[in-house]
Amino acid sequence: MSDWRRRIGRARAFLAASAALAAVGWAVAAGLAVLELTIAADAVLGLPRGLRVAALPTAVVMGLVTLAARLWAGRRTWSLSAVALFVESVAPELRFRLVTAVDPAYRDTEAASRMERSGPAVNWDGRVRRSGLSRVMRPMAAAALAAVLLAFTPEGLTRRTVEPAPGDLLERRSTGVGGDPLAHIVVTIDPPAYVAGASAVLEDPAQVQALAGSGMTISGNGSPDGVAFRTEASLRDAESADEGWRVRTTMPVGPQLAQLVTSGRSRSLLLLPTADSVPEVLLTVPTRDTVLGEPGGILPLRAILRDDHGLGRAWFEVLVSTGQGESFDVAAYRRGAVTLSGREGEVRAAIDLADLDVGFGAFLHIRAVGRDRNTVTGPGIGVSETRTVRVARRGEYDSLAVDVMPLLPSDSSLLSQRLLIDLAEALVRRRPDLDADVYATEAQRIGRDQVRLRRRVAEILFMRLGDEEGGEHAHGDEEEDDAAPMTPEALLAAAERATEEGMGEALDFHGDETPVVAVNRPLLEAYNAMWDAGRALAVGDPVTALPYMHAALSAIQRARAAERIYLRGRPAAVVVDLPQVRLSGSVPDEAPAGRSAGVPGVREVLAARVRAVVNQLIAGDPEVLDSLLTLRVSALATAPDVALALERAAEAVRAGGDPSAFVREAYARLGGSAAGTRAQELWSVVP
Repeated sequence: MSDWRRRIGRARAFLAASAALAAVGWAVAAGLAVLELTIAADAVLGLPRGLRVAALPTAVVMGLVTLAARLWAGRRTWSLSAVALFVESVAPELRFRLVTAVDPAYRDTEAASRMERSGPAVNWDGRVRRSGLSRVMRPMAAAALAAVLLAFTPEGLTRRTVEPAPGDLLERRSTGVGGDPLAHIVVTIDPPAYVAGASAVLEDPAQVQALAGSGMTISGNGSPDGVAFRTEASLRDAESADEGWRVRTTMPVGPQLAQLVTSGRSRSLLLLPTADSVPEVLLTVPTRDTVLGEPGGILPLRAILRDDHGLGRAWFEVLVSTGQGESFDVAAYRRGAVTLSGREGEVRAAIDLADLDVGFGAFLHIRAVGRDRNTVTGPGIGVSETRTVRVARRGEYDSLAVDVMPLLPSDSSLLSQRLLIDLAEALVRRRPDLDADVYATEAQRIGRDQVRLRRRVAEILFMRLGDEEGGEHAHGDEEEDDAAPMTPEALLAAAERATEEGMGEALDFHGDETPVVAVNRPLLEAYNAMWDAGRALAVGDPVTALPYMHAALSAIQRARAAERIYLRGRPAAVVVDLPQVRLSGSVPDEAPAGRSAGVPGVREVLAARVRAVVNQLIAGDPEVLDSLLTLRVSALATAPDVALALERAAEAVRAGGDPSAFVREAYARLGGSAAGTRAQELWSVVP
């Protein structure tokens, strides 16, 4: 190989490397330029996090595109002819001898060798290196300059673009322009320790929704002097932190409208706590109430548990009741206690009836209990439906089988009266060791079970008397548990009326108490006693309630021992001519109960407050946003549909829009109408 060909090969390698380095330099400079432009725009305009997240991938793509374009532009450095022409351009004294020498048509001929020998000795290697280096210096200088500019950019601004994260809003120091420390805030929510979850960050929120008891840190820029966080129950001053201020607080149990205040302005923050629900417990074995022929054997138990944030402990509670009448004993046992983890779990156990000393005629009340890991508001305890297992009495199956009235439907989750007595007596014994609030709460819990049992007694009573509607709800009471049902006297009168209507004078007992009422009168006495016991338990006084509870139990026992009437043979089926009797009944003309005059309901009060907010909108009151948020908190519990409309109205005010449509919607849902006097003034003229 000739000397010129070796030298032209080295020149080609050098120029190719120079072109590659230049392409890398231009690519780096282009990518850094994209980042610096994004940082500058963010510093001036405050770009949203979505654009800042896309900045780094955009810079990488721009660098790769630039690299590919520059490499494509330098592809001719791999051609000997192109390199020879470049050398001829930097060394014109060669007079195209080098191009001719590398030309494929003359490369291996005697003419090319003779031309190489006759050419002047030109040192063009140095010129090629200088030219190649000059082409590399420009892109490298541009890349170095971009890197220096990026290095001297404030770290906070660079991190906002390179590593955007929730809460980096405060790293733009320009947010404190004007000296307003409440211009922008960041709320960091730390879930309680028992909840396995990461912290959440909110930027400039209007409301904060988190689990009750969660820790909240509210941060902002500027001086902490004069900044305070005010709620209904407390006032916290801000503390200095990271060239700004912060306030540490806890999510309350109920919804509240909090305010960040300074000497010049205030900013509202709606706190919406989420309650930790109690565990859901499903008792799968035994599947239903049952009767055992003989005491003894193994009774398997199984339950499935679920919780929204994590289970803690689980176990089975077994109450064994033996005896009858006033002479009975109740023993409580706990079996299969386990510690669970996660949000779902299972507990299993087996009961040996011999170990529990279960005899003939005994009752076993079984339920599964689950407890979560809530350490903030106290562990939530969930219970399953109660299963009742009864052991048959001696000789119970020796009697003659007859057709009797079918068993009345019952709710197996209701505790019997004797178990309620046992729970109340145990609570009285524990009174010295309990706080007053806990004592009252436990008594009220027993009272709610007593109310449910009282209502069941009323349903059984009316069902026996042939009343199709049945129960105290069908005779005038449709209130909640804590409302007063119909009085015992009214219940007795209704029962006797139902008896008279159903029996007529067929039994020839006119003037005296009918046999059906005589049989069911002990149930009426039990109802009366349960009502008195429920009132005492509702005020947290189980000592006063216990005599009434014993009286109710005694009346129930008398009802069980009362005379029973059995039919001889099966009753004949009653055939009804449906086409003839359809739509032939009549409805008694009873006037509906009137409402109390002069006492406005909750929705009327809310409607009046909505009208007051409309007046604020008309007057251009700057505090109308706080009024809307306060009204929304008040409506959350009683009128959630109205609260949703008020929330949209608050968002419209915050965005500078027209909230009249949403305020009109809230007023309409409360039963009001925008039509009438001052309609245009109230609903159309909204600034």
